[in-house]
Amino acid sequence: MYKFVLPDMPREKSVLAQKDLKTAYLLKKAFVGAHGELNSAVKFIYCFYSLSQKQKYREAEIMLSIAVDEMKHFQRLGKLIDSLGVDLVYTAYPPIDFSNCKISCLDYPLRKTVTDCVSLKLTSIKCYEKTLDKIDNNYAEKIVKDILEKEKSHLDILESLLKKH
Repeated sequence: MYKFVLPDMPREKSVLAQKDLKTAYLLKKAFVGAHGELNSAVKFIYCFYSLSQKQKYREAEIMLSIAVDEMKHFQRLGKLIDSLGVDLVYTAYPPIDFSNCKISCLDYPLRKTVTDCVSLKLTSIKCYEKTLDKIDNNYAEKIVKDILEKEKSHLDILESLLKKH
């Protein structure tokens, strides 16, 4: 049904940055926070699955593509945080109660699912913009700006999808 191709992952330098605990701490929410890359990837994979079940294959593929990008962001942030001197913890911080998960695609009409995804992206963008205002590390700032631009492109895609439905 679907052909999954392993994406080209960004190749960071082996030594990304000097120890910088302040910047690493600022990036923690974007990495594993409630609206961070780890949880976003899971939410978009869930949307992919539920839309596939409804035979909304085009929309499902969009969700899968965004999920893969979220995983790329997760990898880049992880490498960056590690290089800044912090050991990585691959769990949600703080722990997420999935019973209150905002995106519940299985029972929602397509428009509601996409609306929730737009809301998720807006929250993510706001989080990255606030983080950028506080970062003093040029290398980290460049990576966050790259990710922020991709998040904005996801928002454009989702808003376009919303207009069609």
